[in-house]
Amino acid sequence: MKDSYWTFNGSPTVIALALLAGALGVGLILISRKRHAASPTVKGLEWLRAVIMALILFTLLQPEFVRVMNVEERPRVVILHDASASMQTLDIDSASADPLSRETWVRQQLDAEPWAVLNESGQVVIHAFSTAPTNASADAGPNGTDINEALENTLRDVQGLRAVILMSDGDWNLGGSPLAAATKYRVQDTPVYTVTTGRDSYLPDLVLESVTAPTYGLLDEHIVIPFTVRSHLENDVRTTVQLIGPAGTEASKSIVIPAGRLHRDSLVLVPREEGEFTFEIGFPRHPDELSAANNARQFRMSLRREVLKVLVVDSLPRWEYRYLRNALVRDPGVDVSCLLLHPDMDPGWGPHYIRHFPSTVEELSPYDVIVLGDVGREGRGLSEKQIDMIRGLVEQQGSGLVLLPGPQGKQASLLSTPLADLYPVQLDTSRPRGQRVAFESKLHLTQLGKGHLLTLLHPDAETNGRIWEYLPGFYWSAPVVKSKPGSETLAVHHAMRNEWGRVPLLVIREFGNGKVLFLGTNGAWRWRRGFEDTYHYRFWSQVVRWMSHKRHLSQNQGIRLFHSPEAPRVGETMDLHATVFDRYGFPISENSLSASIVAPDQKEEFITLSSADKEWGTYHVAYAPAQAGTYELRMRHPESDERISKEIDVFRPTLERVGQPAQSAIMQEIARVTGAEHSGPRGFQSILDSIAALPQDKILENRVRLWSNPAWGALIMLLLCGYWIGRKIAGVI
Repeated sequence: MKDSYWTFNGSPTVIALALLAGALGVGLILISRKRHAASPTVKGLEWLRAVIMALILFTLLQPEFVRVMNVEERPRVVILHDASASMQTLDIDSASADPLSRETWVRQQLDAEPWAVLNESGQVVIHAFSTAPTNASADAGPNGTDINEALENTLRDVQGLRAVILMSDGDWNLGGSPLAAATKYRVQDTPVYTVTTGRDSYLPDLVLESVTAPTYGLLDEHIVIPFTVRSHLENDVRTTVQLIGPAGTEASKSIVIPAGRLHRDSLVLVPREEGEFTFEIGFPRHPDELSAANNARQFRMSLRREVLKVLVVDSLPRWEYRYLRNALVRDPGVDVSCLLLHPDMDPGWGPHYIRHFPSTVEELSPYDVIVLGDVGREGRGLSEKQIDMIRGLVEQQGSGLVLLPGPQGKQASLLSTPLADLYPVQLDTSRPRGQRVAFESKLHLTQLGKGHLLTLLHPDAETNGRIWEYLPGFYWSAPVVKSKPGSETLAVHHAMRNEWGRVPLLVIREFGNGKVLFLGTNGAWRWRRGFEDTYHYRFWSQVVRWMSHKRHLSQNQGIRLFHSPEAPRVGETMDLHATVFDRYGFPISENSLSASIVAPDQKEEFITLSSADKEWGTYHVAYAPAQAGTYELRMRHPESDERISKEIDVFRPTLERVGQPAQSAIMQEIARVTGAEHSGPRGFQSILDSIAALPQDKILENRVRLWSNPAWGALIMLLLCGYWIGRKIAGVI
């Protein structure tokens, strides 16, 4: 059925003014016709003016032409269900002991088809939105929920839309506000019924939120694996966290999780077997929590046996040097070389001693870590060439540099060399010998230092803090002013302050491809008093392995590969580095090297690594992964044809968080704006009944607003121009 009619929306005042203007216009037309009675041209112009005036007055009444149509085709009811990651949250009650996930509950409703009654008078269409891509490209953007886009696409694409059922937890984190789309539905008189899946509050639960594990580890070393547990219980909980590996339970720890708070802790793994293994960290289900599904996490780690090469350079055999040398010599995973540049004697000799500093890049390249003690440029110190090589080794090949200044103040002379850029702290050059005090001073861990691998002398955070408090102190400290921008302070002087705050004494930073550590005391050797070698050995063992970590991510005969960041994300620029040597151990000097990258979809892409520094045999290329998953970097040695491959796990940034409460407020507002109903999972049937009661035939109105139509305005302007031109031609004033 079709019908049409005109409507006018002019106010009484506008109508009165229009009638008055019409009367005046008629009067002017009659006067003009009387004045030019004999001229046919003038008569025609006056008729044209009358038509123009009539059109203008008609427009002032705001006319609209309305065409009404009854839609007789079967109306459509669209069910939009959220398929984002947050729908995996377990917080919907079920008949069983364990709660259902939001996604499972929605799937049950879709499989049961409770809307069969709607199919009798219409057509039900099911659409999922915010689905996680199986092999998403970078163009797809981060994985999240866009409710506004889902509603707008439905309104635009679905013909004969009768109503929409939106099933979601309301956790929108992409696109515009869903209320913008809801307003469009209100204009179209199309209701959006909303069903909030999930609870507005947390379920009683313990959640293992994160596990931070390195991608590889060395045999017989202490690998610290931090983890975080969040409690949504009303009482403190004591539980046991276990690390399960190839040999069964590799480590365990009893912890107390505070009620309603986040607890950070760590486990220590000492691997005994080489290979790549899957590990699991978890804890048993507590009687008060509803689900144990989020009580465990898995990760993979490659374990191998490697010997790290360390070079220790000092001037005098002070106690700090002696005990550091002993600690490294007794570490089975370290091959240490010592160089003692005594100012008045020939270099020291004996087991683990070298007679001179490595004279070429080839001799220095094997060292993973260099320790510079109380040594400088003057006398029998370091030469300009040696200083340049140390900087190049850290910057280009990713080695570590440990700075251990001493009371002689010889390192002050290095501040005028290229090594000055590597220092993570600013030193006071006016007092190079530092400061000696009569009372024992202590290192005080910063907030960052309390959870850092280097300062983790015990797996338990509370016990670790007590150990640092009880460790013997020192009587001398370096003349530190403050930390440099970009550095991380792990420990400060417990009492000494200046205008910048407490004096930093244990500071780290990254420089180029390597890492730098500064320890501004000469009392670490005193940690043995009362504790023997336990904490002194562990500290230096962790330092050496942490600083050489990047160099050993992947290596083969003559090739060493590493990348940063270690956990890249889709679309993020990743720096790929390669260090290549010939069969004699000399860095090769090619202009570029070829390699290939195999994406998760098995497509191979060839890349070229440009020479970063021919002297060091380092090569670099920037690469932006476009997919999430495991990439394989393949490279061939240009001379020996030796091949090396490395797997790189690329992660997709996600805005979704599992375990968060549902956002029912936005769902209620969408329903209110569109004039529909809102409910939770239990009220889903009432929504179906409300939709079934809607009118079967939907009346559509097509309104043409003549008063605001550009074509109508153009017609009036055209007639006015014709009238004006006609008057000029006729010579009428």
